[in-house]
Amino acid sequence: MQKQKQKYLMVSLLLLGGLAVTTPQLASSNENPPVPDNQTSANSEVERLLREAQMLQRTGFVDRALATYQQAAKLDDRNPRIYAAMGFINARRGNLREAIDHYRKAISLDNKNPELHSALGFCLGNLGDNKGAAEAYRRATEIDKNNVNAYVGLATVLFRKGDLPGATAAYQQVIALDPRNWQAYKLMGAMLTEQNRLPEAMEILQRGIAYAPTNPDLQLKLGSVLFKGGNQSGGIAALQRATQLAKRDPNLHLEIADVFRANNQWTPALLAYRRVLAIQPRSVAALSGVGEIYLQQNKLPQAITIYRRVITLDKQNANAYYNLGVAFTRQRKVKPALTFFNQARSLYLSQGNNEKAQQVETAIRQLQP
Repeated sequence: MQKQKQKYLMVSLLLLGGLAVTTPQLASSNENPPVPDNQTSANSEVERLLREAQMLQRTGFVDRALATYQQAAKLDDRNPRIYAAMGFINARRGNLREAIDHYRKAISLDNKNPELHSALGFCLGNLGDNKGAAEAYRRATEIDKNNVNAYVGLATVLFRKGDLPGATAAYQQVIALDPRNWQAYKLMGAMLTEQNRLPEAMEILQRGIAYAPTNPDLQLKLGSVLFKGGNQSGGIAALQRATQLAKRDPNLHLEIADVFRANNQWTPALLAYRRVLAIQPRSVAALSGVGEIYLQQNKLPQAITIYRRVITLDKQNANAYYNLGVAFTRQRKVKPALTFFNQARSLYLSQGNNEKAQQVETAIRQLQP
């Protein structure tokens, strides 16, 4: 379940980073439809306010920009551009409910604008309303069948809902429309892997690599899939290529290390964790990975040293306390083992992890006479 949550997080980050919520461009005055003479003055004032608000927004005076858009809305409550702009500002600020209200108002005035539906989908998705978000993104793709961002958003929320076939189909559309979108290949590979469609996952990742041969993320994902499919040598080779391409990216080296460790490749895993620590000496994740390997290898003094370092950096790390208890138990040092087990149990309980707390309780009982 934890791995699935991590995958959902990965996809969410793509949505936040790759799917832009854009403010529709303000039309110039000569693009407006003809209006009666008695409305000309009011419309000119609205256009002036819109230009002023856009300038304030571009120069970073967001509060004043929002207030100016609100002033314009009082003069013209039938202008979708105004509500779209206010939706954009609120979405960027994280005020998603307010943004949703504004985007819905804009859509009620301009139902044929795919960007408005996509923006609404973005906000709904980030509030956890994946069903509503999917409906909004689908509407955007119906209006504009070539809207790559809408298909990316649709794939994201369908994946969150657990609709893997639907998400996969949406990413197939992304790739058809934008064959060089390496993130689509990566995430489609992840979804195919989740469905245990490993040959298809390998094929799609290799297609992505053909377009982006120097992309370490694709090599990393391919290595993981090859390992899962039983191709150990292929998995190692792909991760080695990923390592060469990752340069000094600690996050990528950490992912590479985790894949090596998950497949019992202790030596390359340790090397990868050490690359992370050379860049980020205080990386709790990398230190914890090294500690796990030392425990697996039964190198208890080294594991204890590493986990003491972890709890110095992260005093709430229940796993580190638990693993210290394990290491001291193997050394038949009951007193320190019980001390660390008790600390781990308290932390697990405070964090709501009753299952792990019960596991620690069992370990404690086994040590007591």
